Amino acid sequence: MKKVLLILLTFITAVSFAQEIKVPSSLIVMEGSYKLDGVDRNGYDIILQGEEKAIISAWTKYMSEKFDIKLKSKGSSAEGEEINNPIWSDKQFAIKSGVVKDASGLHLRVWMLFGADILVSSSAYAAESANLKVVMKEFSKSYYVGIFQKQLDDQTKEVASQGKEVNGLSEDKAKDEKAIAKAEKKIASADKSKAKYAASIEKLQSKITSADNDIRKNKEYIESKKGKIDKTASELEKEKEKYENEAQDQEAIKAKIRAIQAL
Repeated sequence: MKKVLLILLTFITAVSFAQEIKVPSSLIVMEGSYKLDGVDRNGYDIILQGEEKAIISAWTKYMSEKFDIKLKSKGSSAEGEEINNPIWSDKQFAIKSGVVKDASGLHLRVWMLFGADILVSSSAYAAESANLKVVMKEFSKSYYVGIFQKQLDDQTKEVASQGKEVNGLSEDKAKDEKAIAKAEKKIASADKSKAKYAASIEKLQSKITSADNDIRKNKEYIESKKGKIDKTASELEKEKEKYENEAQDQEAIKAKIRAIQAL
């Protein structure tokens, strides 16, 4: 359950971030007079979405990887001095850039200088100006593609993770179903054994009842015999007493006969 909640939270977070960054309807580089070190200087501006540090970080990375131009960044600005790059110009130049926020959004502003007071403009340095506009526009495309590519990569990883989770849950389900089937077989076997034991118990109970009846009958038989024996003993005692009395009478008669014979 915790894993499922984690997946849902991750997905919601990714969707929320995707809603913050929208696909721009256009990418337009504007040339104009913008504040540089407190002074209005001719520069170039493009509106971007995101965060100031993220934009300036992407800009310095792009310049380094694409043109081998190293810009030192500080906060929301980045600059490079004494740059030599024939793709940009046959002259040594400097780049100053920064991200500025106003009511219309975040602006990446770039100035290209050939000296402290010599700035590139479409009127003075048309080729460099056109090149800088192309670079800024291509950077903007790369910037947005990078954002959405990361979202795509994150979603791909998340989908793969969810796939593994689903497969894991499916395997767990199969194991649980197998365990349930095994348990149900054990229950059926136990029920069968229970019925068998119940039948055996019933037979034993019948035998116990029969034995109890036999015991009762034999006890009754013994009691009846004991009563008969007691009665016979009483009759024997009476017969014995009668016999002894008759024996005494016989002895008395014999004594009388002996007395007569002695005369």
